Amino acid sequence: MLDGADTVLAAGESRLARYREGASMTDVHAPRPHLHPVRSLSGTRITAALPADRRHHHGLSIALPDVAGTNFWGGRTYVPGEGMRVLGDHGRQVRLSTEIAEGCPGRLVERVEWRGRVGEVLLDEERTLDGELLDGDAGWALRWSSELTARRALTISNPAEDSGSVPGYGGIFWRFAPADEHRVASSLGTGEVVHGSRSPWLVVAARHGVAWTTVVLVQDRGRPWFVRTTPYLGAGPAVASGRPIELGEGHPLAVRLAAVVLDGLHSPSAVAERWYPFGARLLAES
Repeated sequence: MLDGADTVLAAGESRLARYREGASMTDVHAPRPHLHPVRSLSGTRITAALPADRRHHHGLSIALPDVAGTNFWGGRTYVPGEGMRVLGDHGRQVRLSTEIAEGCPGRLVERVEWRGRVGEVLLDEERTLDGELLDGDAGWALRWSSELTARRALTISNPAEDSGSVPGYGGIFWRFAPADEHRVASSLGTGEVVHGSRSPWLVVAARHGVAWTTVVLVQDRGRPWFVRTTPYLGAGPAVASGRPIELGEGHPLAVRLAAVVLDGLHSPSAVAERWYPFGARLLAES
């Protein structure tokens, strides 16, 4: 449903996610539409926006650190020999249109322009967000599908990788809310092994008080997962990790992610057997 400039995904009286335009964000944060707050079906908030440690993190969004020299991630940019610096090289994502798909009340379709540091359009995006409830009140699922098309020949890269100490990031990224306890796992195992893995799924479980929420993230491109558990909790498949992506004029780049939001603590084996196949089907249907 529409609520002013925002769109709200709701289940009965429960508001599961608010999709914000982001136009009023400060330039240094690379303004962009984003989902925040996102909540579990039981009402636990599971995203953070404008956190003190990374003010440019905004719930769940798509953000890239370098598109033809423009920073669409926000915050600082890596400069060889100087480290991370604020350069004033930030772009913004500008919403052109948003509509709820006819006959699909849980589907939002949006057109977005990615405008560079001087206002030139670098990428045209068609974005689709789908939400649906799971059977038996187990939770709900979200699918984010973006197709980015280059207005001209350009390069998408991650300059931070040149530092030799910061692994790749950039893509659909989930900044999780602070938790009293958390656990991460993938098809390769638990803990630090998840960072940089190309597992088809990643599970992030967080405890707030006595209540656990399990979020299963599913990808279909085999990209490496960027995962942080300290000093903050955040994750997403990295689009341009390892080597730059060269896009010719008019060439598309698909970026997609499914998330299954479950109440309770679910084991990695249960995720692999039940929830990963469900998320994979969601992506296959997009």
